[in-house]
Amino acid sequence: MTSTRQSQTGTVRGMFRCGACKAVARVDFERTRIRVQTGFRVEFFDAKWTRDGVPIQDGLCGGMPAIRCACGKLAYGRPIKAIRSDHACDARCTSAKGHNCECSCGGENHGKDWSPIPS
Repeated sequence: MTSTRQSQTGTVRGMFRCGACKAVARVDFERTRIRVQTGFRVEFFDAKWTRDGVPIQDGLCGGMPAIRCACGKLAYGRPIKAIRSDHACDARCTSAKGHNCECSCGGENHGKDWSPIPS
C-alpha cells in the first residue's frame, strides 16, 4: 500500500488570556500541516507553527501554541470559532474577549481591538 504526503499552510487566529495579569490578545499564527494518505485513511499532523515568521518555541496547549505574555507568564488561547451570519460586524465583535464569532466577518475582525501580546 502506498502513501502520499502533502503540506498545507494556513492562518489560524486565536484569542489569548494571561492567567496572571488577565491581559487579552488576538494573535494570528501560520500553521503548516502535513497530510498523509494511506489507502482510504487520511491523517493530519501539525508540522510547524510560526508567528510573524518566527517558529513557536513555548509548546502547545489544546492544539494552540502558548505565547509568553509581557508579564513573563505563559498565556493560553483557543482558536476563534467563526459562524457567518447576517449580523453586521460591530464593537461586540471587534472588542470581543471570547473565541466565538457570529457575524458577517466570519472571524476576520474578531477581537481586533486587542493588541497582540508582544512576542
